[in-house]
Amino acid sequence: MSLKKVLMSIFGAFAVTVGAIFGFRKKKEVKQLKKAIDKSKTVEKAVTSNIKELEKDKKKNKKEISNLKRKLTISQKNTKGMEKAFGENDADKAAEYLKKFMD
Repeated sequence: MSLKKVLMSIFGAFAVTVGAIFGFRKKKEVKQLKKAIDKSKTVEKAVTSNIKELEKDKKKNKKEISNLKRKLTISQKNTKGMEKAFGENDADKAAEYLKKFMD
């Protein structure tokens, strides 16, 4: 019986160590996601100001304005998803968004 207890304690210590290592990695991904969220918001602000400038000038192409609005909508949707993953501390979703949006 004592051999079984010793093996279980060694396995438990190993599991805790591995869990700590992977837990650190997840926190790093979530922190990187926060930077990606900030970057996405600055892009949204730039696109919004660009749309306003183009709408003031009636001679500009309506197709260009509609493409920018579409880009803005997609960016806002992705930012909301990233913020949700950041709020939940979900490292898997964070890694997925980082793969998509980090240059």
